[in-house]
Amino acid sequence: MECKTCQKQLFAVNVLVFYKQEENQIHLSLKPESRSAVEHQSLTYSKGKKFTNVNCKYCSKAIGKELPYGPNGAPFVAFGIDKVVLLNRQLPPRSIWRTSMDCFPEVKVRSANQFFGTPFVFPPASKDKGLANPIQFADPKNVDNFSWYMPECDKVPRDYQIECYVESLLRDLVVVIPTGAGKTLIAAMLMKKMRLLNPDHLVLFVVDRVPLVFQQGEAIEIDSGLKMCRMCGENKSPRIIRRLQGGAFDGLVCTAGALINSLRRGTLNMTEFSCIVIDECHHASGGHAFSDILGMVRSCPEQLRPRILGLTASLVPNNKSHTVSLPKILKNLEPAVIYRPCLSYKHERKESLVTLKIPDEIRSYIQDAQIQFNLFIQQIQAYRKEFQMLSDSNTHIVKGQLRAVKDNIFNDSYATYGFKREEIEGLFGLLGSIELCRDIGIQEAVAMLSTTYVSVVPGVQDLILRYKNYQTISSKMMELYKRIRNRNGSKVLVFVSTREVCRKLWRHLSNEFPELNPLVVVGHSGHDGMGWEEQQKNISEEFKRGDSHLIISTSILEGTDVPDCGLVIRFSNCFTIIQNIQSKGRARQANSQYVVFAYEDEECRFEELQKNEKQLDEMLKVLCSENGLPSPKACDIIQELINIDQSLSVTALKKKQKRKEEDLTTFS
Repeated sequence: MECKTCQKQLFAVNVLVFYKQEENQIHLSLKPESRSAVEHQSLTYSKGKKFTNVNCKYCSKAIGKELPYGPNGAPFVAFGIDKVVLLNRQLPPRSIWRTSMDCFPEVKVRSANQFFGTPFVFPPASKDKGLANPIQFADPKNVDNFSWYMPECDKVPRDYQIECYVESLLRDLVVVIPTGAGKTLIAAMLMKKMRLLNPDHLVLFVVDRVPLVFQQGEAIEIDSGLKMCRMCGENKSPRIIRRLQGGAFDGLVCTAGALINSLRRGTLNMTEFSCIVIDECHHASGGHAFSDILGMVRSCPEQLRPRILGLTASLVPNNKSHTVSLPKILKNLEPAVIYRPCLSYKHERKESLVTLKIPDEIRSYIQDAQIQFNLFIQQIQAYRKEFQMLSDSNTHIVKGQLRAVKDNIFNDSYATYGFKREEIEGLFGLLGSIELCRDIGIQEAVAMLSTTYVSVVPGVQDLILRYKNYQTISSKMMELYKRIRNRNGSKVLVFVSTREVCRKLWRHLSNEFPELNPLVVVGHSGHDGMGWEEQQKNISEEFKRGDSHLIISTSILEGTDVPDCGLVIRFSNCFTIIQNIQSKGRARQANSQYVVFAYEDEECRFEELQKNEKQLDEMLKVLCSENGLPSPKACDIIQELINIDQSLSVTALKKKQKRKEEDLTTFS
């Protein structure tokens, strides 16, 4: 490795390591076992505004920072990708180590639990914090431990929610029920009970997206009366940790990344919690942070190991073979067992697939654009033979492969194969124009081609000249207009696949239906993202108040709670089982509609998706039967509680709530 400024060699490659702090945080660092022996030869340190500067010893230019947030709170050196030259390879502008490290196989990769060359050992419980007390679980011999009555909560738990709650007190459990069926209430009931049984332990709810931290924190407080601390990368601070450990809160709602950082720095300890709820736990596969968290739970001493409750609408989020992916996810979720309860209600939702024909002009544009795209792809195939040619059915696959090419090859490789980085970026724009043409129309597609970064792709100028006067709009747009006009006063939620389509569609719908005050929602990441506190929350509240009756959103809202809708339209086709389940779960009003738009070439894909969903459901039923769920013990406990106190029965609770509503009406 050399200093980019003075070009002096600083270190041999065998003392360097890529430190994988999180999935999206990769640092080039020094191996901890080599640092003390080599750093004085090439580095100096100076005080910076926030972190210590790491400087080249020869020219005194800053080449990195010393960050204090390594494993177990140990500091580590992080070299700036724009400050050093690694293995004599110049990186393109705005590169990051996360997307570039695959091109340096000579440099080893270490995760946080391997950073020091040995597996991460969980810190012992701290007696100073009173965490030596074993966790108290509900005693099956004492049915009072299982009472589900919460005076703070006005909601009436359904039969299957009570079953899941009691089962979760008896064992580690993963609950699989559809979106909108009340998973959060089950979690709130468990967390409330575990907090009562263990007043010296906190409760924990983990999510994978920042907006869910604030939404779920509020929902749990309303349902349980617990005071929940909300923590994510945006607001994490030592003050929040001190307040949490000082008794200001009953529990914590946080992102997986924020939790792992705090655990590894030693500011939090897993044994501080009596139970951990993992929302959208189907992500616990591969290298996801949920897998690391579950590994940390399993490493706790048995008497201090928190109860685990996983929540999901589908255990297999993608379309991979259930027989292959399901066992892997089940292994990562151990020791929890799967429970897919029989729902005690049937949602009166009308689901329909609308098959549309692509207009001839749009079909012609797509074919011509694909030809230009594939002519360029033939050059890339000289570098990556596995790269697929673009067709109607594999756009999302080609986009992922193209992203890998953009991120992982360098300027010299581009020159060797006769193309530039700007041309690769232009191919993304050409793909985007194809998506805009399919979903909206030719005008929007041509407008995207006219942008500077797309126009550098060979053949694009011919496309612009050929189609610039076409006014054809897509069949999806015409069907969408018709559905919204016939909505009968219902609120409408439209799901699309990309931010570009989302914002273009919002512009068209704002012109066509200004009285509905259409709003747009996209995810919080990226330069054009929307934060929860600043933007997404306000939009959700506007929709709830009725100030807006129409939201156009990317898939970010699929796992996020929004007010009930009477019409949910999947404008862009679903690619995964979880997308379909979570999208239709937004249609919660009685007699609501869930409509999927699909062109003729997409119909088979959606039917296959539905088939896979049914097969997975049958597999889960068999799995529950093999696990002996619902267990006789849970059924006996529920029945005994109802016999002891009839006020706990669902029927009695419903009557109680009805009386409360009548009293409020009389009072007002």
